[in-house]
Amino acid sequence: MRARLKHASAIGASLALAIGVTSCIPVGTPEECTGQTTTTVVVDCAWTTSTTTTTTDPSEPSSTTTTSKPTTTSKPTTTLAPTTTTTAPTTTTTRAPGNINDPWWAYKGNLAGPKVVVVGDSITALSRHAINAALYPDYATQVMGLSGHKLAQADYYLEPYPATDPSVVIIAFGTNDGNGILADTTGQKRAQWKAKYLDIAGRFPDACVVPVTMPASRNYATWDASQQELNNWLLSTFPDASDWNRFELSQRSAGYNLLGSDLIHPEGLGFSSLAAIYQGAVERCLV
Repeated sequence: MRARLKHASAIGASLALAIGVTSCIPVGTPEECTGQTTTTVVVDCAWTTSTTTTTTDPSEPSSTTTTSKPTTTSKPTTTLAPTTTTTAPTTTTTRAPGNINDPWWAYKGNLAGPKVVVVGDSITALSRHAINAALYPDYATQVMGLSGHKLAQADYYLEPYPATDPSVVIIAFGTNDGNGILADTTGQKRAQWKAKYLDIAGRFPDACVVPVTMPASRNYATWDASQQELNNWLLSTFPDASDWNRFELSQRSAGYNLLGSDLIHPEGLGFSSLAAIYQGAVERCLV
């Protein structure tokens, strides 16, 4: 059985993926977004649409996402707007969970290779084609994109995969949880978030679990500090965690822009950079 947790002195490499966006871009602080949420879920090369209208908690912003359904079932092209956080939608789908023989849930890419499950929010979603291109040649891959979702909402989509014994599980969540965690002065939501991460990782005891750190350099002091605290916990808890935030910031300091103007979502060089981070994490896991 592979050890999942580590002490603060041990730091490794890790990865995760998700897809999701909203139209709300905060101008001052992340708390400025309010409203309702429409969610579109993209899972690898197959599509399903989940639409939810949710009345938000005034302390937690949300927004609206619209995505057109592609005319083919392989690698659809989507236009996605940036997101910071949304409320948790109640997902509806025509697909029953757990049937790994259903092509919608099945692994893709090199089916003879090690299994890699990637699940996350819009940060990874926007780079999904680059990630597929990096992983498909060598790995049986399932990339799940969850628009505007928080960490706890990954449960439904991860349900079929513990039984398939994946070699690597990449998790990239936390940005959409950020405002609620920041607004909760009791620390309860922070503790719940950490407990959920451990719960998800615990479902894959023999896998290399690779959390991916969140953007924490947005020039919003309280937001950045809160997100960095969670990032530090990921890096000190999981031996294979991948520090996307640190890498992106180092590239920014060197004059390379990997993110859009919201300093959350990759664009341009950011797509291939994030894909390379994920590919490298998988390779290190399988050494």
